[in-house]
Amino acid sequence: MTSAAPESPPAPVPAASGPSGGGNPLKRKIGPLPTWAWVVIGAAAILGWAYYRNRTSGSSSAQDTGDQADAAQVPQFVNQTFVTPVPPVAPNPVPGPAPVPAGTKTLTVPRNMTFRQFAKEHHWTAITTAAVEQLNHLKPGSRLKKGQKIKRPWAPVQAGSQPLEM
Repeated sequence: MTSAAPESPPAPVPAASGPSGGGNPLKRKIGPLPTWAWVVIGAAAILGWAYYRNRTSGSSSAQDTGDQADAAQVPQFVNQTFVTPVPPVAPNPVPGPAPVPAGTKTLTVPRNMTFRQFAKEHHWTAITTAAVEQLNHLKPGSRLKKGQKIKRPWAPVQAGSQPLEM
């Protein structure tokens, strides 16, 4: 009796590259190029469009509005209105000289010196020098010691005052 030859096992089937099959989807061809090439081209197109839109919107915004000007053409004193040359002065409720703003400043003597040298070093007027002498109970020829604290009345400079001359 003749026996039939045993059947050979079936040949392996190549993996399908379809949606249900395996394989890398970026290597699949779409038209003449693989998918990864189309992704790169699309990303480059989007970035190029965004860059172009950003450049054109930034440069045309000043031209489109018409009310904006170049920074070099705008003066630095825009919107400053000066009505009076001096600031307003509060009315003095008490007749007589205006009150001096209260306050003192404490200064430290740097070395042994006379009061007149100290006053000249700080460019005090004769009025300020007299006020400091009175406030600190000093005499005109007083000697000051290094580290001594001197109180000075704090008030605005009066018009026409000149620094103390030696």
